[in-house]
Amino acid sequence: MSMKQTLLGTSLRIRLLSLFVLAGLTVCVLLAGCSKDPGKPLPNSPPETSVFVKGTVDTVSYAVKLYWWGQDIDGEVIGFYYRWTCEDSAASPDTNWVFTTTKHRDFILPAPDGFALQTFWVKAIDNAGEEDPTPARQDFPIRNSMPSVALNESTLPDTTLPAVTFLWTGTDPDGNNSIAYYMMWVDGKEDNPIIVVNQDTTLGPDYLDSYGDRTFYIRAIDEAQGASGTDSHTWYVLAPIGDVLLVDDVPASVPGAGAADAFYRSLVDSLVPGGQYTIFDVGSQGSFRSASEVSLILPLFQQVVWYGDTRSTPSAALVTGQTGIGEFLDGGGSIFLEGVALVGDEGSFSPGFAENYLGIDSLRTRYISPNDPSSTNFDLYNAMVIRANEAVGLDSIRVVGIYSGCEVMYPSAEAQTLFYLPPGSYSGQTENYYLGVLMQDRPYSSVCLTFPVRRCDGFANARQEVAKLMTILGVGQ
Repeated sequence: MSMKQTLLGTSLRIRLLSLFVLAGLTVCVLLAGCSKDPGKPLPNSPPETSVFVKGTVDTVSYAVKLYWWGQDIDGEVIGFYYRWTCEDSAASPDTNWVFTTTKHRDFILPAPDGFALQTFWVKAIDNAGEEDPTPARQDFPIRNSMPSVALNESTLPDTTLPAVTFLWTGTDPDGNNSIAYYMMWVDGKEDNPIIVVNQDTTLGPDYLDSYGDRTFYIRAIDEAQGASGTDSHTWYVLAPIGDVLLVDDVPASVPGAGAADAFYRSLVDSLVPGGQYTIFDVGSQGSFRSASEVSLILPLFQQVVWYGDTRSTPSAALVTGQTGIGEFLDGGGSIFLEGVALVGDEGSFSPGFAENYLGIDSLRTRYISPNDPSSTNFDLYNAMVIRANEAVGLDSIRVVGIYSGCEVMYPSAEAQTLFYLPPGSYSGQTENYYLGVLMQDRPYSSVCLTFPVRRCDGFANARQEVAKLMTILGVGQ
């Protein structure tokens, strides 16, 4: 090979090598221009959200349970925002987004007219604070059955003082426990309704601020804001007069009931100037319906005169009102109680009440028959003389007639005795049998006579002795 050929070959190889190097450098430059800068992070990807409903969604109850979840390809989901929208925006809950970290919840949706179209929206948020730009959604046609309410007929009042208890029954085809509350008002108070969740309420003098014929209205409202029709009742509210309340608790069926009424009404008439006192007739105007009712009525007065004469069964009014009477006495009130069936067997008051408020530690018992070996009931016989505690200013009285169901008491240490049967009144009797006690110098004063005192007028002084006791309690003072 000649020198010239050798030089040409060498030159060609150098050129080819240069081309390969140049091409390699070009590729490197191009690759470098297309590669990612390891010091610069990729843009954050937003999360995605899904919602799941168990069961059909054609038409669902207003109570629904929803599940949702989110996923994020370059981080983690830290929570969710959700909201509800509705065709009727005024009835839709959660119209603003609400944050939560949970993935499920029970919802109660409003359907006040029985049907509503609600839409649920939910969007995930990731650890970079970015929200799903396309929230998951689900439409729900919502149905709701309307509730109903009915006042309990057997407890509706005819006449009351300015406190009354109403009771009712609410029902709902979606389940009675779906009733959320009851809305009630009286005429003239439409803009000031009372809201309760129970099936009874007691209205007091602060709400019943006018008297005469009044009408009570009530509606039931369920969880979905559906409302029942309105039930109502009209009754008469007595205006309280004076400081004395006279409670006639003698049923008209009791022989001599009219005479008992005349005895006590004329007596209070003589003690209270101008006859300014209030009469409540349990027999004709209806019993009290709750202890709350009694608690609101009695504080309208300073003294209460409550007579039962020879009513032989427990007084429903006293049984119901026992707690309210105790509250009245704790507040400084005074009460005169008279009649059989107040305490003891088939009595109206509990032993605890008799001890705490009436000064009766316990009751004496007697043998009647093998079927009734220990009864607290004693009989009063015609012409029996009932002695009086002269230290209190009382005089003895004498029984006219025969009366059963009277109670003989053991007075408590704090009580003053009023009337008693002396030894020998019964065969084998060797000590005083007490029939009346007085409690004084406490926050309250009370007189309890466990026999029909007005029927003990053999000395023509029963009225006079009862007047003395009422005066001690402050009646007419």
